[in-house]
Formats: sequence, structure tokens, C-alpha cells
Amino acid sequence: MVAVALTDDANIPTAIGTQRFVVTDDASCPTAHAALTIVSDHDARYPIEPTIACSADTMLIGWLELDAERARNRSRFRTMSLDGTKRSAVQTIDDTPDARHQAVTACLMPDASFTIAWNRMIDDQRDVMCTTVRPTGDVDPSPRMLHARSDGNQWMTLASGATRLTATPDATILAAWNGEGGFGDSSGVHVSALRARPWDSTQTPGITPDMEPVPLQYLAATDGPEPHIPPTFDPERAVSQSDRISTLGAGTIGFDGLLDTGWDPPDPSMAVGPAHVVVMTNGGIAFLTKTGTLTFQDQIEGGGGFWGTLGATGFVFDPETLYDTTSGRFFVMASEDAPGGQSFILLAVSDDDNPNGAWNKYRVNTTSLAGDTYDSPNMSVDDTVLYITGDAVGGLFAYPIFTFDKADLLAGLPLAPAQSMLLPTSTQSAGIPAVLDETANALYLIEHQEGLMSSQVRLIALTNPLTGITFTTMQLNVPTYRRPADLTHLGSSGTIETFDARLWSVDYRNGSLWATHHIGSSDGSRTIVRWYEIAMHGWPTSGQTPTLEQVGTIDPGGNTSAYFSAIGVDSEGNAAVTYAMSAPDTFISMVTSNRNAEDPSGVMGNATVWRTNTAGITGGRWGDYARVQADPVDDSLWANHEYAIGSSWRTWVQNIAPPPPTNNGCLASLSVSEGDTPFSTAFAQSTGNTELCGDFESDVWFRFIATRAGTLTINTCDADFDTQLALYSFACPSGPNAALACSDDDCGTGSSLTYDVAGPGLFRIRIGGANGATGTGVLSIAFGGPEPTPCPADCAPDNGDGTFG
Repeated sequence: MVAVALTDDANIPTAIGTQRFVVTDDASCPTAHAALTIVSDHDARYPIEPTIACSADTMLIGWLELDAERARNRSRFRTMSLDGTKRSAVQTIDDTPDARHQAVTACLMPDASFTIAWNRMIDDQRDVMCTTVRPTGDVDPSPRMLHARSDGNQWMTLASGATRLTATPDATILAAWNGEGGFGDSSGVHVSALRARPWDSTQTPGITPDMEPVPLQYLAATDGPEPHIPPTFDPERAVSQSDRISTLGAGTIGFDGLLDTGWDPPDPSMAVGPAHVVVMTNGGIAFLTKTGTLTFQDQIEGGGGFWGTLGATGFVFDPETLYDTTSGRFFVMASEDAPGGQSFILLAVSDDDNPNGAWNKYRVNTTSLAGDTYDSPNMSVDDTVLYITGDAVGGLFAYPIFTFDKADLLAGLPLAPAQSMLLPTSTQSAGIPAVLDETANALYLIEHQEGLMSSQVRLIALTNPLTGITFTTMQLNVPTYRRPADLTHLGSSGTIETFDARLWSVDYRNGSLWATHHIGSSDGSRTIVRWYEIAMHGWPTSGQTPTLEQVGTIDPGGNTSAYFSAIGVDSEGNAAVTYAMSAPDTFISMVTSNRNAEDPSGVMGNATVWRTNTAGITGGRWGDYARVQADPVDDSLWANHEYAIGSSWRTWVQNIAPPPPTNNGCLASLSVSEGDTPFSTAFAQSTGNTELCGDFESDVWFRFIATRAGTLTINTCDADFDTQLALYSFACPSGPNAALACSDDDCGTGSSLTYDVAGPGLFRIRIGGANGATGTGVLSIAFGGPEPTPCPADCAPDNGDGTFG
């Protein structure tokens, strides 16, 4: 007998079914003996991950299904005869409030009853529970733990074809599970052996006798610091890198970066140069053109990898990459755990702005400060310095910082840290911007506060990076935030590990530090994205202190969560955030939201879903990182995040334009009066027809009220691009060449026109670009002519017959 989860054409789970197969001597494969039988109810809520156990005449089929609120998975089961006759109704096991279930599995007992087991999660606590089911469907009403130890977390592997639960002929239940077993480790592989108590409906079931854990044989994973866990490698999950997807045209460019390398999670990173994009993940580095053509790919670990000639070993992880606009070079790095309890950082810098050339490569020992693992590294550059920061692991629990003279890396000279120091932090991880512009007076770091609820972030300024590191710190008040919740998503009972509210992504532009992190929703049941703009005011050398310029939240609402966010800003202050989004009844998606600089404070709208998973994921890792970066050529923004096809992850690179200006269209005209009005056509679309003086691409619109007859003079002479200017009556034009007046290049590449207004009226003004040009400028309006004659002093009110006097 086989139990299967059925899906519709969109891969949405719809039902659980069973089918009987027969193996004959003359056939190498089993053949179906009967039609598929639907086991779940017709109104099942996304049933997934079936399990089956059979006796000589009865089978128990278990699965997971969302509860009535579609908020959490619960274990369900039904018993049936082997011929497909239903022996019991569909039943739910364990109605403990707020509990989430995972990894349901079942086995047959010697007395023909069944034991069914599952992971029960309440808040952050996981336990393995079990109960007994009779062939008739009668259920032991008191589930019990399958392990004697209740401290820490214990769990069975999710959605696994491996045997997790079985019974011996003497009715001993054997259960394999992971977690804390009481042997001084926080994560190991364990087996519980329990003697099942004979069924007695008059007694309260329990484990007899109570057992203390006895070490049988276990493999303890290396204890790691919270909040981050290094990736894992499974060569079986790696996929061909040739099956790539891209979407080009219709005003958008998006394409696959790297495909599943076997490492989980991918920890994607991206850098955008003048003509190429460099992408990295755990297990891979690749160079692509800006239309997605792959020009180079290599693994990052081992003797045959990108740093192989330097002696890199097999555990290289948490890669980072950036494009330095000052030097015109790409920088890449990764951490390495090496034998003998050593840690290294692997560095490389390209020889020019094309990554397909030579690279200067380095391997720097970090063991003295970082211990045996330098986790969650970050990389930043300014005019003269390369900064490396990260978490020290192995009992140190500090934040080592290394600085390097950038000139040495660019020249390919032997490299050693110019300075190194441990930064005391309460949470280890602090976010830093990838590239610092000339307005930065320091390397700025930002650190969240650990705890259930927090209302501050810590700002850190690093100065004197090459001669003697100095730290200046301050606490900045922000709206209250709380720890993020771990998340469920459609197609799996697994939960996404969100760690904590660390500031995952930071950018710096024009004197402002932009940062984002995921936080808990107000009731703690979901995770949402928070972002900040912090005006640094030249701190710490200016005598001023940073202030919170604006703060916003991306909250999809309902039962949906947003998490693992990254933020980026262009030179005009337009910003974008990319993040993952999912709910118990929706697959994980890659999403972006963005804002124009002139949008109201705290607004980050225009959510766009770029990629959506085609199935649930059974592991608990997603992300952990993402990236948004401004293009060094056209200042557009690029986003990089993770998605999955089936069980294999991919990274996606997406060019995203900020939303068009609010007056990008005739009906959206902004009211203006005499004087000067700044404007921008950046990211504007072409919304009208052509005129005699030009094609008016990427146009913006204004409206002006003339209160009398006179001469109207309009110009864009101060614009920084080739403008075209037109004046219309108030009715929006319905065809080409409808302008009352039109101008192109009357003052250099600016425009100027004059129009005689016969009397009071409403007019529309249109500014566009020649040949698609966009930019900023000032709309100058002057209105001359005689002032209207004032009403005589003896004027009387209107008497109703249309005359005054």
C-alpha cells in the first residue's frame, strides 16, 4: 500500500490518497492492483506529508493539514481496510491550543494497534509526541512524549522516507529523533526505546517506568552561537547549472543567478558592475552579463575551487561580494573553517570592472580573534580601507573586526590586516554598509537589542581604521520591535528559522544610513519587515548625533509573513527592499517593495512578486541573506534573493525601477503656481502623444491656473538633461500635436515657451525628455499682464438678476 499527497496543476496540495500495488515474480516493478482511493475529506485544507502503516487487514494513513484558521498544521489520520473501505472518520490528534505539528509518522504494533507520532511545537519548544490508535480509529486520549527529557528541543526529521518509528516483536517502540538528549549537547541523534502499556481505557496512559536517558550512540553537532548556524552540504541535492531561467523585455530584466549547489541555505550575495553581475552562494560563484548570460562559474570550496590554489579546504561558507565604484573593482570573500580548529577569511579583488579577468586572491588566518569559526561575515569598502567583520564562534562570542589597506589589494601586494580588534557586542552580529561614499566620516555599524521587546538600536562608528581603531557608540530610540516568529508555509510542516531581529542589510547614501531587519508582528504570531533611514549628521566628528529620519514597516497582513529582507538606495534617495513572503496556505515568494524619494515618510509600497516556489521546502533554512544594490551606470536598483523549483533552490537577480513620479500622467498633474518648482523625470513612463517639437518620452505633468489675461512664460533651462516642454488647455490631449505651444532646446538642451493667455483659465504643462532622456530640473513659471480692475467701493452684492450696483 502506498500513500500519496495529491496536488492540482499549480502544485497546491488537494488530497491524500492510497493505492494498492502487487509485486509478481515475472515483473521487476510493482503494478497497481486497484484504483486510487481518496482518504482525506473533500474539504481538506492543504493536506501534506502522508504516512502509512498496515496490518494484515487494516491500514492507518496519517497526514498533516491546516487547522480551521489556516494558521498551523495539525496531525490527522484515518483507518481503512486494505480493500479501501473506510473504517473510521478523519480525526485530528492532539488539540493542544496554539500547537503546530510536524513529521507525522506511524508504525504497526504486535497487537494490531498502531502507534502514531509527531513533532509538537508550542512557541519555541519542540517535543516528539505519540499516541495509540485502534484499527477502529479509537484514539488514546492522552498523548505522551516519546523521550524522557523535556528540556531543550527534540524533533523527528520532517517529510522523510526513512523509518523514524518502529516496533519490536515484544512491543517496544523505537523512535529516532534529533535534539537535546541530556548528554551535554544541544543537538544530537538519539533513539528512544519505550515499552507500550497495554490498552486500558480506565487508566491514564503514560510511560512506565519513567526513564532517564542512557547514551546509546550519538553524533553531536558542533554547538554554534545564536542567532546564526553555518550551512550544511548535501551533494545529492545539487542540480545542473544549465537549466537557467530569464525574463527579458516589457521593461524588466530578471534571471537566475546560481542554482542549487548542494549547500543549504544558499546565503545569496550579489554585486552589480558596469556590464556584469557577480553572484555568490554557499558552494558557488558566477559572473553574468546584465541580461543573464553566464560567463563564468566555479565552486568556492576545496582544492579545485575559486580559492583552491591558496589551500582552501572543503568548508567555505557565508560568501560576500561588492562592487567598489571608487576603484572600479569587484571584491569577493568567504569564511573558511579549516582542520585544527582554525578559521580563515578568503579574499579576492578583480583587476578591473570586468570580473572575467585576473583576480588578486588572499587567505588570511583569523583564528587569533575569531576562534575556530568566523561566522556571518560582512565586507565594506571606502576610499582607502577594506573592512571585514563577523561573529566569533567557539566560546568567544565577540565581534572581530579586521581592516586592510585597499591599495595593497588593488596592487596584488602581500596582505596582512592593518588593524584588528574585538568589538564588544551584546548580540555579536552588527550590520554594515557594503560601500561608503565620501560623506561618511566613519564605518557605521548598527546592532539590534536582544530580548522579547526592544525599543533601541545601537550605532557604532569605527574611525582610524589603519592606524588605531577607535569605536564611538550611541543608543538610538526607535519604535518598539520584538523577536521574529519562526514561520510555516504551504506544502511543508517545516518552519523557517528566522533567528532574531539582527539588522540583516545596511546601505549608506548621501549622509543617511538605511537598514532593515525582520521583526515579530504585534501579536507575535507572524514576522514582518522593518526599515529605517537614519541621518548621521557627520557623526562622530561633527559634534552632532544621528537622528531617525524615517521608519517604515512592510506588513502583508492576514496570516502572511515577510522576512529576510535587504535594502538598497540610489543616489536620488529612491529605495527598495527585497524580502521573502509566505503563509501557511501560500508558497514562499521573492518580493520587492520600493519608494520614491518624494513619497511620504515611512512609505514603502508597490509590492511586486517576482518568483514563487513551486512546492514546500522540508528544511528549516531559507535565505539567510539577500541584496539590493544601485547600478553604477544608470542608478537603477537590482535585487537578489532565493526561490525554489521543487526541492531545489535558486537565486534570482532582478532589475527593479522605483515607482514612477506621482505626476507621471495628464490626469495626475500636480498643481503649480508662479515661481520655481523642482521636478524629476527619473523612472517616469511615456504617457502621452508626440508633439511637433518632440517625442516627449518619460514625461511628467503639472497644472496651472491663470486668473486673468496675460503672458505666460515657462522654462526648464536649469534641467540637467535634454528636455521638451508643452502647454495644453485643461482637457487632456486625445491625439498628437494638440499642444497650444511647444518647445525644445531653446536654452541649451533646456526648453522655454511663451503663450498669450486671453483670460482666466486652466492649463496643463508637460515636461518630457528627448530620445528617452531623464533627469532633474526646475520648472520656472512667470505670468505677466495687467492686474484686474478692483471692484468699486460702492459695489453691492449680486441682486439675483445678473447685475451689480
